[in-house]
Amino acid sequence: MEFLLDINAENIKVIKFEYGVVIDVTDKDILFRNFGMYKKIRPEMMSSKGRIYGVQYTNSTHRVKLYDKSYEAKRNGIHLNRDYLRIEKCVSTWALRSNKSFKQVKLNNFEDLCSIQIQNLLFQDLYETIDKIEFTDLKKIGNFSIRELRVYSYMNDETIRKIVSKNFKTAYSNDSKVYNACIEKLKTNKKKNFLKSVYQIKENLNFGTRYLEQKKGTTNKNSNTKNI
Repeated sequence: MEFLLDINAENIKVIKFEYGVVIDVTDKDILFRNFGMYKKIRPEMMSSKGRIYGVQYTNSTHRVKLYDKSYEAKRNGIHLNRDYLRIEKCVSTWALRSNKSFKQVKLNNFEDLCSIQIQNLLFQDLYETIDKIEFTDLKKIGNFSIRELRVYSYMNDETIRKIVSKNFKTAYSNDSKVYNACIEKLKTNKKKNFLKSVYQIKENLNFGTRYLEQKKGTTNKNSNTKNI
């Protein structure tokens, strides 16, 4: 980036992080409807012209998105010759610093961001975030009992869930156990394979190395400070 903006990387201040990975979509059974709750946050479906092409989770500190990158590119007039899935997380610097893994590292400028240590920490944070998302096989719902169906339905409705948890605490505690049992029944090995595909990308985290090699040959640049 410093080559494009003609300023030193140490003068580019970072105020927000948006990081992610792109993987080949080889398993057509990975449906966005199969992505469930993330830390009690319901998924928001990303759709266009009646087609669901992604899912996102938003709270007060960050946003997580998983979406069909090839379809989004096509919407913008760009045609890719393969199917890609984009996984990304957007978080402010102050929120990222609240993560104990980042408290002892420098996150001040673009040069800090390009260190192998930071890249690995960002990747690990992204991986752990995805791992916390419920990934289910909704076809198995047909095997639920009537009570399991009722509990699973209202637990996935944030408004009703909050009312029950506030006004019927004992019932909610019992229902939480039923809901957790439902999630266990809906689990599929596809999540394990999906996470494996994501983790394999870690071997290719070499952008920082390329940047540092390029930086060795840089000359004096404009000293103006920029925010990104």
